[in-house]
Amino acid sequence: MKSRTAAAALALAVTLCCCSAPNAQRAAIPETPSYGYQRTAIPAEYTDVSYNPWDVEEAASQTPEQPLRRHTVLIYMNGSDLESETGAATVDIREITGSGFDQDEVNVLLFTGGANRWVTPAIPEWECTLTLVSDGELRRIAGVGQRNMGDAGTLAAFLLYAHECFPADRTSLILWDHGGGTIAGYGADEHFADGNLTLRELEYAFYKAGLADRKLEMLGFDACLMATAEVAVTASGYAEWLVASEALEPQGGWDYAALRWLGSHPDANGEEFGRAITDAYIASAGIFPWDELSLSVTRLDVSAALMGALGVLADRMLADVATDAGFFKLRTVRANTKTFGDGTPFDAECDMADIYDLARRLRAYYPDEVRAVTDALSRAVVYSRDTSSSRLGGLTAYFIFGDRADPYAALGVYRSLGMSDKYTLLQSEFAAKLYASNRDPEPGTRRAEIFGETAALYEIAAPDGGGMYAARAYVNGQPASLVVWFPEGNSDGELLGYRKCDGWLIQKGFIPLEDSDFVELP
Repeated sequence: MKSRTAAAALALAVTLCCCSAPNAQRAAIPETPSYGYQRTAIPAEYTDVSYNPWDVEEAASQTPEQPLRRHTVLIYMNGSDLESETGAATVDIREITGSGFDQDEVNVLLFTGGANRWVTPAIPEWECTLTLVSDGELRRIAGVGQRNMGDAGTLAAFLLYAHECFPADRTSLILWDHGGGTIAGYGADEHFADGNLTLRELEYAFYKAGLADRKLEMLGFDACLMATAEVAVTASGYAEWLVASEALEPQGGWDYAALRWLGSHPDANGEEFGRAITDAYIASAGIFPWDELSLSVTRLDVSAALMGALGVLADRMLADVATDAGFFKLRTVRANTKTFGDGTPFDAECDMADIYDLARRLRAYYPDEVRAVTDALSRAVVYSRDTSSSRLGGLTAYFIFGDRADPYAALGVYRSLGMSDKYTLLQSEFAAKLYASNRDPEPGTRRAEIFGETAALYEIAAPDGGGMYAARAYVNGQPASLVVWFPEGNSDGELLGYRKCDGWLIQKGFIPLEDSDFVELP
């Protein structure tokens, strides 16, 4: 095991060992077939979900009466280590306050918490606060105490408060923080061990906030990996449109200049606002060549049809999984499918497969079923842009594959979500064969010399112009993935920093190495 300090790592050129487009569409939506899928999860029966709301009426009593606006934008900003270690939330707050949106037409209301330290002086770390953006500044409304931002009650109370105190023709919600896709969900409150919101907890919060009767215009995730079919189905009863990323987001996240656009177009619906957000986000591409950006706008009322079509496809695939030859065929397809949130065996836990890429690789075997999936996908995803070298479909679906010590914990989470019975069964049957024989860890896709030793590299992003890779390491004694960038056609890489390995949750961006960091290679 070789050890080096980060001071040496910062000057290191990683060298390979010798052994080793914008997309937009808008179309009329015909009547959508259901493919037999009906949402079966009932939030009222989520008795296992923690629900501890704060006192909405007390906060409302401290809020001056507000006039009706065209649009209220709610930002649930769980600062987490993104803020305490790098000030990432503060950077976005400066974008928000500097966006110059028309506040006569639009409210922007923040709910902040979840970080051990806030760079922004106006936001304390010892309590969650309600803050209105007014005249380019933060105006504190009320504090509600130290609340777990990973508790369904905390989010539900924010939504109930906003409905009561900030009336608007349309209301949109943006969830800001880390994201881990279908299994891990969203958020990581530093103050609490259970500081994330699973999809079940998100749905319960929406249900308790009454969103079934007054849907959000847009639900946005400024977080990694949340543009999934399962997220879309979960949110479909509570919002009209979903705006989210298939890929890992860079630490800077979205470009909040889109708020200015909304102020100039206050009657915009969720699709139009989502397109503006997407365009502003993609316009930030090029700041760093290693950022593989993706953002899509999904029409939620047809998302169940996509899950139904995946179930029909899964029904055909189950027969093949039962045979050795059929399983090997499907394992090869899955291994080659564009996947997001994967990495080294330390953190390859998310298993989010691009639906379009999966479908096209299965077309030769199940043409009719694949046609149904791609038709349903095209109805659901109305706008999608990315900087990937692969053609993307705008949404992923969970498909188990990555290395993990306990794959059945993830399968248990998936079963609880109420997705297609056949698609859920496919995950269990595929996993049973995949992990039946003490499957060896994937060997990595490249080799490189780091700190004078040969290390396996695992692809984690493939933007136009190069590739981003991760190598297993320990940073200050904790499991981590070193992040390495290789420009296209260049065997010399650049060591950018590291990302933590916190189970299912994938870190947004990466952390630069400091001189004092101690790095070990296994």
